[in-house]
Amino acid sequence: YDWWVYLGEYKFMASVTDEGIVNQIYTTDVTLNVTPFEIGQHLNDIYRFTIVESEINVNVAESLYTFSLNNVDLQTRPLIVFKGLFVQLYIDQIDGELEAVRFIDPATLVQHQPYEMTYTGDLLVPKPRSSTLQSEVKKTAERQIIEITNIDRARHDLPELQNTYQLTVFEREYSQELALENYIAAESSESEKLSNRLKNAVIEHQKAGENIAFDYVDAIEA
Repeated sequence: YDWWVYLGEYKFMASVTDEGIVNQIYTTDVTLNVTPFEIGQHLNDIYRFTIVESEINVNVAESLYTFSLNNVDLQTRPLIVFKGLFVQLYIDQIDGELEAVRFIDPATLVQHQPYEMTYTGDLLVPKPRSSTLQSEVKKTAERQIIEITNIDRARHDLPELQNTYQLTVFEREYSQELALENYIAAESSESEKLSNRLKNAVIEHQKAGENIAFDYVDAIEA
């Protein structure tokens, strides 16, 4: 599918399949109607009015898939059954409020496998991507992460982060290095500390910090 991203009066993303079918809607926009939920709603209210379960069954064709949500999942990204679709709710870990929602169809949810999953029948797997398409996906994810982060920051009265080409290249190279080495211990040695890497790249700074995400299906999950 392709993401169609809207950043005008209303801010949301819709993913569209090659057949022209919308299979996901995602938003963190407080002005949009995401009934039966509401951006900014507290997790306690969600639990009061919604059936939240630790095991969710998904049927696709003749196969049955069961997602098992752990305690962290139930507090930060519960999965809700809704009118033949599913809804992932993204809860802020600090204030316990709903930050974003993703409406998603059964087949796409199974291909994402965002939770622990068991199944009977056939395993649905995404089609392999070409190297060109994979490069486009990576660049799209980079941009989406910045846009989603800045919408969240604006909601909490924080200044937007500014993207720079030099930092983008800097972190892209480090991500490649981590992937090739197959590890995620960002501070495993003195030479890999962020401050030293910035110094070696001749990037002037007063303070610096980084977030490292691994093994997420897309920018939204990260």
